[in-house]
Amino acid sequence: MLQELILILTQFGGGPGDPANNVVRFLLATFFWVVLLLVSSLMWRTTADRRHLYFSISAAVGASRELFMFTAEYGSFRGYISFPTIFRYYPPLEHAVAILSIILMGYAFLRFYFSFERFSRFFLICSSLLTLAVYIVIAPLWVRFLDATARASLNSDLFIGAAFHDFSGDLVFRLLGAFVCFLILNSFLYSKTRSIKFPWLAFIAFFFFFMDDALQAVNDLHNDRYAPVFAPLRHCLHIAAIALLVGVYWWEITRQLKGKQQFLQSMLDTIPDMLFYKDVQGVYLGCNQNYASSIIGKPQEEIIGFTDRDFEPDPALVEIIRRTDLECISTQMSCSYERLRTLQDGRQAILETIKTPFHDDEGKAGGLIGVSRDITERRRLEEQLRHSQKMEVIGQLAGGVAHDFNNILSVITGYSELTLMRIEKNDPLRLNIEKMHAAADRAARLTKSLLTFSRKQPLNLRVFDLNPILHNFEKFLKRIIGEDICLNIALADEPLTVSADSGQLEQIMMNLAANARDAMPGGGQLTMDLSRDTIGHAFIETHGYGTPGHYAVLTVSDTGEGMDEKTRQKIFEPYFTTKEIGKGTGLGLAIVYGIVKQHNGYIDVMSAPGDGTVFRVYIPISDSEVKYEGITSPDFHVTGGGTILVAEDDEDVRGVVLDALSKFDYDIIVAEDGQDAVERYKEHRDRIQLVLMDIVMPKLNGRDAARQIRQMHPKAKILFTSGYTADIIQARGELDEGEELIMKPVKPSELLRKMREMLDHG
Repeated sequence: MLQELILILTQFGGGPGDPANNVVRFLLATFFWVVLLLVSSLMWRTTADRRHLYFSISAAVGASRELFMFTAEYGSFRGYISFPTIFRYYPPLEHAVAILSIILMGYAFLRFYFSFERFSRFFLICSSLLTLAVYIVIAPLWVRFLDATARASLNSDLFIGAAFHDFSGDLVFRLLGAFVCFLILNSFLYSKTRSIKFPWLAFIAFFFFFMDDALQAVNDLHNDRYAPVFAPLRHCLHIAAIALLVGVYWWEITRQLKGKQQFLQSMLDTIPDMLFYKDVQGVYLGCNQNYASSIIGKPQEEIIGFTDRDFEPDPALVEIIRRTDLECISTQMSCSYERLRTLQDGRQAILETIKTPFHDDEGKAGGLIGVSRDITERRRLEEQLRHSQKMEVIGQLAGGVAHDFNNILSVITGYSELTLMRIEKNDPLRLNIEKMHAAADRAARLTKSLLTFSRKQPLNLRVFDLNPILHNFEKFLKRIIGEDICLNIALADEPLTVSADSGQLEQIMMNLAANARDAMPGGGQLTMDLSRDTIGHAFIETHGYGTPGHYAVLTVSDTGEGMDEKTRQKIFEPYFTTKEIGKGTGLGLAIVYGIVKQHNGYIDVMSAPGDGTVFRVYIPISDSEVKYEGITSPDFHVTGGGTILVAEDDEDVRGVVLDALSKFDYDIIVAEDGQDAVERYKEHRDRIQLVLMDIVMPKLNGRDAARQIRQMHPKAKILFTSGYTADIIQARGELDEGEELIMKPVKPSELLRKMREMLDHG
């Protein structure tokens, strides 16, 4: 068998019956066809892309052509098939298979290279019909033409296949189908795209097929005279053509895969989250640009092939990362965790990382895909929401008991103050009454603090310059902080006009000063300064809050102990305190926060252990003119005289008011509710100089009663009292001109002073 194969190969370059031509042709060509068949089949199965299927079919047809040629030639050489019989059927079948292979290859290129769907099917149908027409219509006409012109073809006694080996016939029937199909393909491409973008390597491959058939036709015309020369050339052309087609296909697969990878990477790089993927050993397979720059700080290509241990200096964090990797892969379930990390730009961020396993073709875990997201801002918002919810709960609690509690405190403070007015200074019971009065004051301040914290304390807004407020409050601040702390006050160089409640702003200054005092038990320096600042987009992006505009800024800084980040994030929470039990209520800074928010302002704090603390309070600048200067009121001499209509539904509170007014010689007309107040005013409107009544009363509330009184006397002076929260009071309407409001619990001296002020002015 080996000797026979050697004999065949030594006869390379023989005539048409020489099998050496087709042995070499078959072995080499089939190799490339099979490679193309295997590659396209594999791509079709792994990608489920049908376009690869057409390359597989084309390769299979091309391989069958080589097998058919080898079988015919070798069978004839060994005597299994007679030579005349071969030439009855061999040329038309070989031509048909060759043309079909070219048609399928063109169809596959249209589908794969250009992604033409219906267009490529149109080409397949037209090319197939044209090829069929060539062999069914033109071939018989060509034979008749030969007979009519008495042109004898080779082996003219044989069937139509012999005519195909005439030079002219071979040129027509071997080349016309391929040439026409190729022409149609390029015509279709031009009509579709207005350009011919066919791969040059594929064009060269088709040209080599054309030259192969042309040389065969020339050789047949001269009765195999040039076979020794043409045979190697034809082999090289044929093998080169197939190799080029395989190369084009492989190059196109590589190009498209690379394009898809680039598209995928570009898509990943546009995602704001930080994405990465690893194998089961924790080795990076890839990541997006955001992950590489924010987490690792290296180019993407320098991360692949390494683990977190190569980049992360914190062993504890590396352990957490590896443990969650293994948990994700072993459980085959997604896992997530949150961690505070320092990014490459130096910013600390809370990252939420979600890891999900992926699988290989066999269904085994191939690694994991991870997504890290900066959640520092939804967490900041969540914290603000929780803070607001806590404030709302406490506000609802305080508001629910404020009215009754303030009425009770009004009775306690009222009677205790009236008793102190009557009792001698050396009376042994005076000290007890003073302590009772002081306790009632503390209870009243606690209620007010709760309402202020929950932003339910009504604001007494005035337009004023903030500089005198701080200047006049300096002496009081010194008493708060003590002698071992040095107080530095720096006023602004320009007026800082705000619309605010001066008493509330004083509360901010007092609470911040007390907080600084507690942070400096061994003494230190406390600095308060006023300045003007503008909140812009840079501030908003940095802090995560703010409204653009001009603000008055109160900066309070101390040289105290400072605090860590965990403490800093909780200082505005209600009842949070670092002091011992019984040393603080935990409401001081919470009240500051509530007041600032009520004034549509912002508060910022910076601190570190051992570096002191700096608070910055932002209050919006007002464009209105200053109508109120300073914090002190004239010292009225409390005197009586006049007729007062007192409308109060609480009997105990009413008793305190009547007792206080009687002591200072006021004539009193009493009403028990709003409707009763209107009736009493009708009866005595010529005498009544001032109406003192509660806002919320049965039958007819104070606001509605006041409107009816104003209908009788438009300039009637009305002083409202209330123990309810601001939202309930505001629901009753705004105060009109000539109306004032004083909040319970109110001391008799304060009530008398306010009444005297209203009676004496206008």
